[in-house]
Amino acid sequence: MQSSSIEYKELYARQSRWSREIGKDLQRTFPSHPYYKQAENLETLRRVLVAYSNRNPAIGYCQSMNFIAGMLLLFMPEERAFWVLTTVVEDCMQEYYTESMT
Repeated sequence: MQSSSIEYKELYARQSRWSREIGKDLQRTFPSHPYYKQAENLETLRRVLVAYSNRNPAIGYCQSMNFIAGMLLLFMPEERAFWVLTTVVEDCMQEYYTESMT
């Protein structure tokens, strides 16, 4: 898993063209949940979403990805949440998220 850890860190460290949209949606993600009232947890959600938008630039970021990633982060560590989000978007819902949704 070490190589995937490096890949994940590289993906969230890069600038994303969707950073502005991601930033707007962070505060809208489960706003009454205690977990997301803490700034460090919102930053974790930001990293997961930025990493995914950089991993799959054909889709980038679409609204509602924040809720999927946000739910995953309640139950698993950050990097695992990123890889599960990747699986959900690219394998389970491949026809749902499209570039036209961005």
